[in-house]
Amino acid sequence: MNNKEFFAHSSINEATDKDALSGISLKPQGEPAFKAKKVDPDNAKIDTPESYLRDYDTEYKILNDIATQLSGNKNAKGTINLFTERLTCQSCSDIIMAFRREYPNITVNVLTNDGKVVK
Repeated sequence: MNNKEFFAHSSINEATDKDALSGISLKPQGEPAFKAKKVDPDNAKIDTPESYLRDYDTEYKILNDIATQLSGNKNAKGTINLFTERLTCQSCSDIIMAFRREYPNITVNVLTNDGKVVK
């Protein structure tokens, strides 16, 4: 794997976006390893009339980026400390669980800042 540290921002989805830094995890090109779901604005329910696709969330981008770099190596070992400012939505929680199942030798620790934005 090339990277040891990954970072993403929910407002930066493509390399041409304003403030995109080299090495930032972006929205996957083509078919993602883990698909985002539509979640309501309260981040609790999936596929309600108010739901919207959570394919810009940082957890989604980072875990798909890592899966791409692992190139299907299911025997990969290590630890991911995934920091997010907000609590994870249902879509991202499902992706985290799917990543853990897909890569059982990689520990994923999720650290939140309880909704407090880091400046």
